[in-house]
Amino acid sequence: MHDLTTIRLIIGLLLAGLVVVLFGLGLRRHVRQAGRSALIQTTLDNVLQGVSVWDRDLRLVTCNQRYLDLLELSPAFGKPGTTFADTMKYLITRGEFGPHDDLERELARVLDRVRQRPALQMTYVRPNGNTYVIHRKGLPEGGFVATFSDVTEIYEAEARLRESERRFASIGENLPGVIYRLARQSDGGLTYSFISPKIRDLLGLPAEAIQADARRLIDMIHPDDRALHEAALGESAAEGRPVDMLVRVLLGRGATRWLRMIAAPVKSGGAVVAWDGIILDVTDRRAAEEQAARHHSRLMDAVESISAAFALFDADDRLAIWNRRYRDQLFPGLGHIVKVGTPFRDLIRARVESGLRSGGNDPEAWLTWRLREHRNPTGSWEFQSNDGRWMQVNERRTEEGGVASVFVDVTELKAREAALAEARARSEQLHAHLIDAIESIPAGFMLFDARDNLIICNEAMRELYAPIAHLLVPGVAYSEIAHHAPLFLTLPAGMTPSEYAEKRIAVHRSEDASDEVQLSDGRWIEAIDRRTSDGGVVSIRIEITDRKTMIEELRTAKEQAETANRAKSEFLAHMSHELRTPLNAIIGFSEVLRSEMFGSIGNSRYLGYSNDIFDSGNHLLQVISDILDVSKVEAGRLELSESAVDLAEILISSLLFIEPRARSGGVEIDVKLPGSLPQLRGDELKIKQIAINLLSNAVKFTPTGGRIEISAERQSMGGLAFSVSDTGVGMSKDELAHAFEPFRQGQSPLNRRHAGTGLGLSLCKALIELHDGVIELASAPGGGTTATVIFPPARVIQ
Repeated sequence: MHDLTTIRLIIGLLLAGLVVVLFGLGLRRHVRQAGRSALIQTTLDNVLQGVSVWDRDLRLVTCNQRYLDLLELSPAFGKPGTTFADTMKYLITRGEFGPHDDLERELARVLDRVRQRPALQMTYVRPNGNTYVIHRKGLPEGGFVATFSDVTEIYEAEARLRESERRFASIGENLPGVIYRLARQSDGGLTYSFISPKIRDLLGLPAEAIQADARRLIDMIHPDDRALHEAALGESAAEGRPVDMLVRVLLGRGATRWLRMIAAPVKSGGAVVAWDGIILDVTDRRAAEEQAARHHSRLMDAVESISAAFALFDADDRLAIWNRRYRDQLFPGLGHIVKVGTPFRDLIRARVESGLRSGGNDPEAWLTWRLREHRNPTGSWEFQSNDGRWMQVNERRTEEGGVASVFVDVTELKAREAALAEARARSEQLHAHLIDAIESIPAGFMLFDARDNLIICNEAMRELYAPIAHLLVPGVAYSEIAHHAPLFLTLPAGMTPSEYAEKRIAVHRSEDASDEVQLSDGRWIEAIDRRTSDGGVVSIRIEITDRKTMIEELRTAKEQAETANRAKSEFLAHMSHELRTPLNAIIGFSEVLRSEMFGSIGNSRYLGYSNDIFDSGNHLLQVISDILDVSKVEAGRLELSESAVDLAEILISSLLFIEPRARSGGVEIDVKLPGSLPQLRGDELKIKQIAINLLSNAVKFTPTGGRIEISAERQSMGGLAFSVSDTGVGMSKDELAHAFEPFRQGQSPLNRRHAGTGLGLSLCKALIELHDGVIELASAPGGGTTATVIFPPARVIQ
């Protein structure tokens, strides 16, 4: 939609052209005889162009006030008969055309040029800086018509546009297009020896495909532009000149893209062998240029293309001039009354009677107001038509007492204004919510822009940084806050305030950061800085004084627990060593007695006692050994004696220790081992100890009639695993959660019948972790238990 200034310029061009046409048709004689046609003079006085008509003797026939205003001429220069020489002499004397040495010679030069070239178009910049476009057209009977168009605003807008384009071009230097090298083959063919990957974004083709076959790109060029492409390269090759051409490419489904190809020839031995260049997508610019050209063509070709309805009423308030928009938009279905001479009152009454009035519930009252406003315009006003369109009305009186009316369709503008008002209201509401949310955060909050200036800060931050709360206002630089750090922070030892400030500023500007800092009042905060997508920084300050205190208490408690645990382990290890020596003697002598090594005891009861002593001693010795192993694990002194071991053999040999107990307890054992398993790198005794402990637990917690299964497999990820499953009593979730803790035992009746230390699973876990593996338990009360030991791929010998 054109603004009102542009619309007036268009209307002025139309009416100025009308004057030229009228005089070109030989109506000059009519003008002389009639003195001054009221209709034509009305038209001239209502255009934005200055218009002057000169006869063959270079005397003024007529002009409009705009002509006098634009050249700042007094009314005397607008009188018919004024000579062109007098007008020029005045302008030259006034310095309109710059300094001169000889007035008469300068005047003669101007007059001679006008006589030789009565028709011209030129752009003229006045001493006051205003820019005019002057059109001079000769008349058939001699003389000429001159129009003066003030295009100062247009030129200034073009200058701003050029400056904007210059800035855009500067930015574009950092956003290159597709870079390439196009080489000439010995047979005259072309190949892209290099083309940057951005070509995929531009044309949808990978760079590799184009490098493999240059025709993939060349064939995409519009058929009408291929000859241009070929000719440009040919001329460049022949003359060594750079290439700069615009071509269209076809992207499929009718889509077309404009490309600008710029390249410099690469010579070898005096001949062009390749071109280094860049391909730029100029589709949008091309479309804008074509659209601008179309707009310019419409502007220059016909006034009917303007986007406003226009009408001119004479001093008797009768319609004199109008365009189709005025007829069609203001009087739909009433075109027969839109004709020369129709009074404005009749036109408006016809609108009212046909239901097309522009507002108000009282037709007569509105008609009275509209007539009064038309005769004495007070400014622009708006109305909404029956079809919902909004029209802006601008009217003003002409010098002859007529009225010029311009009706601009502002429907879209009104919609945008309404949308903008709604968006502004939503934005204000969202801003209020955001401020409320920021103030509700239980932490200090600051937001800095890309230049490191503060945008917003909440009260929690001002409370934390109380000594400098007065500084925390929008616009303050982060550097100023950092240099005041000694007022509210405890600086790191050995760091001066300026060193600390420079460090904080550098980190704040370059990277995300998180640090714990102590305030000058003794409180601790966690300082978190995160960069935003637009280059700003969000700073969060969370008070962590209680957390720091808790962490310190936990650290102290942990150290105390570790000290107690080490003391326990040392005590158990010491006591185990003290107990093992006499136990070995007890076990040895009981073995002598039960085997009747030195003769018959003679009493079966004593023989039973010796068996009980032997079994109890061995059990106690095993408990002591487990305690020693656990103590070594906790002390970090348990080491592996690694070698290549056969997991299947270890599992089979482990069963030999367990089968007697299983048979005596009525428990069956199933062995499901594959025909071949790879060897492991590990400690054979420790792996065997794991297997025996798991099998022993399975027998212990499986009642008579139950089953145990031992299996092994190579895992999909390359590891090696074996499992021990039973149909025993199982474990609850709570028991599973604590199953690997030392000295923890289940609460089942079977467990109470089979004494144990609760070290088996804990020791298994420690031993498998020494092999970089894991142990997993799956169980449910009454549903049995499955223990799976997994060795990592690094332990498997391929």
